[in-house]
Amino acid sequence: CYILVCDSANYSYLDASDFSSLGFYYPLIETDVYRRKGPPKDALGAIFYGLFGGWLADGAHYIEIIDKGHDFYEGWAICAINKPSTQEPGQKRYMISSEDKIRYNYINNKNERLNAKKYKDCFPMYNGHAWVKERSVFSLIDTTGNTVGNYAFTDVELDRTGYFIVEKKGLKGLIGPDYQELLSCKYNELFSKSGSFYTGTGSSEELVYSP
Repeated sequence: CYILVCDSANYSYLDASDFSSLGFYYPLIETDVYRRKGPPKDALGAIFYGLFGGWLADGAHYIEIIDKGHDFYEGWAICAINKPSTQEPGQKRYMISSEDKIRYNYINNKNERLNAKKYKDCFPMYNGHAWVKERSVFSLIDTTGNTVGNYAFTDVELDRTGYFIVEKKGLKGLIGPDYQELLSCKYNELFSKSGSFYTGTGSSEELVYSP
C-alpha cells in the first residue's frame, strides 16, 4: 500500500509499511484559466453579451492545479507524463496551456510505465482492467497494458452501482463490473435507481436491466 503525498510543487509516494519514499517525484501540473463573468444585468449589456458571446464582459485569469497525482489501484497509479519524474523534489510546478494537453499512462511502485501509450484520459485499475481514451474513443486494457475486446465508446461513466454507462453515437449502453456488455448502446437515456437501470423519464420510465 502506498500513500500519495504533495507539497507546493511536487507529488510523490510513501510506502505505508515504513513511510519510506519510493524515490521519485512528479511536478504538480497547472494551467492559466480564463473565466468569463455572467451576462450583465442591464438590458443593453445583455444584448451585447448575447451578440458577442460574452467577450465584452470582464473576466478573470487565475492559476489552477489540474493534476496533483493519483492513488495506486491494483498495483498501478495513473500518471500525467507531460514532464518526466525526478529523483529529487523540484522547485516549481509544470505549466501547460490547457487541460486537454495532459497525457497519461500508469506507473508502478518502481516508476515503470505500463506501456508506451499517451492517453487522453484514464480510469483507475478496477477488477484487473481500466478504461483508457486514445484519440476520441475509450477502449479497455488489462494490467499488462494490452487491449481487451473491441470496445470503442465516446464516453464512459462509472455509476455509483459499480456498473459502467457507456455511450456510442449519442446512444447509451451498460457494461458490468466484470466488463461484460449487458445492454448495447441503443438508449437515449440510461440511469440507475435502487440498483436497477431505467430508460425514459417520468411516467415513461422503463426498467431495462436489473441485476
